[in-house]
Amino acid sequence: MKNVKHLLYFVLVATTFAFTADTKKFKLDNSLLWKIEGKGIQTSYLFGTIHLMPEDQFVFHEKTKTAMETCDALMLELDITAPNMQVEMMKYAMLPDGKKLSDYLSTADYATLDSALLATSGMGLQALNTFKPFVIESFFMQNMIGNKTASYEIVLADIAKETENPILSLETMEEQMTMFDEVSIDEQLVDLMNYARGDEDLKKLFDELVTLYLAEDLNQLDQYMAGYFPDEKWLEYLLYRRNSAWIPKIKAETAKQSIFIAVGAGHLGGEKGVINLLRKEGLKVTAVK
Repeated sequence: MKNVKHLLYFVLVATTFAFTADTKKFKLDNSLLWKIEGKGIQTSYLFGTIHLMPEDQFVFHEKTKTAMETCDALMLELDITAPNMQVEMMKYAMLPDGKKLSDYLSTADYATLDSALLATSGMGLQALNTFKPFVIESFFMQNMIGNKTASYEIVLADIAKETENPILSLETMEEQMTMFDEVSIDEQLVDLMNYARGDEDLKKLFDELVTLYLAEDLNQLDQYMAGYFPDEKWLEYLLYRRNSAWIPKIKAETAKQSIFIAVGAGHLGGEKGVINLLRKEGLKVTAVK
């Protein structure tokens, strides 16, 4: 289970969970919904999501809907309603320099991946041979979760549409997609082949994460994931740098209007999490029970 870096972070597929070495110092109340108040900003809310989960486990509390309806705008990691989203994603989904996955795979691994893709998506590797490995992981992730899935981002975007509130984004598609370029293709392929081989530990891990998420226990999530990121550089790439970049954007937007901010739950906790970073800016961030 050392190679789970990508299992825990997918662009619009699965959430990530951070950790801190000092869990007592940054212990948080059990909640996914947090109220943001302070001088120079409009009262806003921060909500931790899991981007895709089984429909029969999806829970959307009334307090979350009520909080969102009091805000003037919705802010997501990406505006999933943008009409050019798929086109933009494709710009960064392909391997560089005309490379193909078959250039990196042994004959045996190619056959294993090809067979697994046919079984899960109906498409063989030939049709997907030019995609980066982390993109192909989404096919297996969808299959692992099941056919009936739900997304907090989609629900929130639908509410924003009903209330005619604008949807803002913390990042561009380029920023989200190119952060994976920090990870070598060979390392991405290790994760992809784990999926292709049907590693039961991956399914177990995801199920346990969903359980902890539904318990709204950010502290347990922090502790649970610590063992799966032995090298902090992955946290730096996928979480910490992004969290820091989001703070000035959140402050700028909340200075103008009340914002409902929804990001992957793993961005909330820990010393370098969004909650603590906002507090360091002098803002009051409290759990909504």
